[in-house]
Amino acid sequence: MARWVRDIQMGDYAITLKENENGLLEAKLTSGEYGGLLEIEKLGGGQLRIREMDVGSSTVSLEQLAIMLVLTETDDDLINEINKIKEEQNKNK
Repeated sequence: MARWVRDIQMGDYAITLKENENGLLEAKLTSGEYGGLLEIEKLGGGQLRIREMDVGSSTVSLEQLAIMLVLTETDDDLINEINKIKEEQNKNK
């Protein structure tokens, strides 16, 4: 059973952070109007599992995505990967 860690309220939206049975962090973005929108789970080894919920299509702000990445402790990993890509692009110019 997942263990609740914290909730962040952002107007009509909420982000819930849980720790699953394996000790991995999961962040879920929900909307009062649309229900569940997006889940991000840290898998380790530089991987994430991203689940789009049954809405079909939804708008997620960069702030909401950034908060989910910080909460799942994957933000630094993502920044490192972005920096590697930028370094390679700069070498190839």
